[in-house]
Amino acid sequence: MEYHTGANLANFEFCRDRGMAIKGIGVMVDFRCNLACDGCDIGSNLRISDDYKLSDRLAWIDLLADRMDEFNLFINDYSIIGGEPFVDPDQLIILARHIRSRNPLSCFNLSSNGMLINRGKHILSELASLGVDITITVHDDSDFVMKKIALGIHDLKNNGVTFGVKGMPFPVYNPKGTKYFWKVNHPLDSEGKMHPAKESNYKQSWAACTEKFCTQLYEGAIWKCPYLSYLRHKLTMTGQLDDPEWQYYLTYKPLDLRTCSYDDLITFLSTGPETFCSMCPKTINHVMRKNIHPRNKNNVAH
Repeated sequence: MEYHTGANLANFEFCRDRGMAIKGIGVMVDFRCNLACDGCDIGSNLRISDDYKLSDRLAWIDLLADRMDEFNLFINDYSIIGGEPFVDPDQLIILARHIRSRNPLSCFNLSSNGMLINRGKHILSELASLGVDITITVHDDSDFVMKKIALGIHDLKNNGVTFGVKGMPFPVYNPKGTKYFWKVNHPLDSEGKMHPAKESNYKQSWAACTEKFCTQLYEGAIWKCPYLSYLRHKLTMTGQLDDPEWQYYLTYKPLDLRTCSYDDLITFLSTGPETFCSMCPKTINHVMRKNIHPRNKNNVAH
């Protein structure tokens, strides 16, 4: 079969002893987060919630695993994202167990802002036994944030969980602080609205995108990136579902895992830049740190 022009072949890997693999899939455990960062990829800053239960997410994982078995493929890297996964540790460990049981060959990563790890002390040793590697993203270098993360790292080390730290400089683990900047694609304006970049060169937008390999599993389908996956939810919260500037982007269709063929899957994952990519800027707009706002106890507690 022929791949699309600008094919995103980096979405595939070949392992000599295992065969063809999809590079990575992310599944969101929850929209909830203890922070509210302007421009959040997922939209947690907008207090999004959906009608899906944990059982629905487990069913999507089963659906994907069944299709991978059928197509003789496997997922090389499986990621749990949020929101903040440690908002509900008991829900997190159920999801992690299920992912591992259905994906025994996959590398397994969990992304966390590191501030609520203390809340999940009782599941850390099991996460370690499941082979979960945690990536801590440091959003801010205030004393409050750094102290919370330091406590979380202490618990991870004591329970044998492998982890890495990225983002703002953090003593010991990345003291020199490799220059990391947060990308904010769709910041809210003064009226609490977000707007597409509407770039004329969508290929440049794709080239500049930091999420081009962050394929998402959501609603029983595979989505190209987080921005498209959760766009409808974001616009619902900002009251923009009917705004003309967003209508084209809302026509995006993910790959339905219930009906897709092997060729459909390969074509979908090998597609590089698409016109939908024009919703994001072609020039990366970086900020030194996320504009974070800790939630209060009426939302999600620290």
